[in-house]
Amino acid sequence: MLERFATEARDAVTAAHDAAQRHGATAVTSAHLLGAAVSDQRSVAARAVLVAGTEPAALADAALRADDGIDAEALAAIGVDLDAVRAQVEDEFGASALDHPHVRGARRLPFAPDARKTLELALREAIASHDKRIDSGHLLLGAARLERRAPAARVLASLGVDTTALPASVARCRHEQPAA
Repeated sequence: MLERFATEARDAVTAAHDAAQRHGATAVTSAHLLGAAVSDQRSVAARAVLVAGTEPAALADAALRADDGIDAEALAAIGVDLDAVRAQVEDEFGASALDHPHVRGARRLPFAPDARKTLELALREAIASHDKRIDSGHLLLGAARLERRAPAARVLASLGVDTTALPASVARCRHEQPAA
């Protein structure tokens, strides 16, 4: 299937794997794919979320935090403000203090079921729109169609992204040239 991926989508899949590995994840998730798809400001996905009213960098950051293994809602329920804790740790020990220090070598991480579903839905989006290649916009739409409990769907919901507006945003951005 990777032969159908445009360069930006292939780069996003590689970046998702690298991010998962860098953060000590055991698998690449839909949130890793979502974050990587919007990380390149020139990508269809990044431009589409911007058109839809969400800052791509904020979405990418939230996507990476979604898979850090910490349940912010559970901590908030017992009175712990995770953002305040992060800020205090980073003030005291530096910006990368909470990054996982040990990358597990060059080992290939598997794709979690939600990430595989994202890729499947991206392919379906490309087929439905008669596109020959899968781009980052298709990855974004695949992530937007996931079940609510999937990591990428939770990230999109937490930022208030109107997933019903994304198909039109993606279509518009796909046909416009990115700003240099």
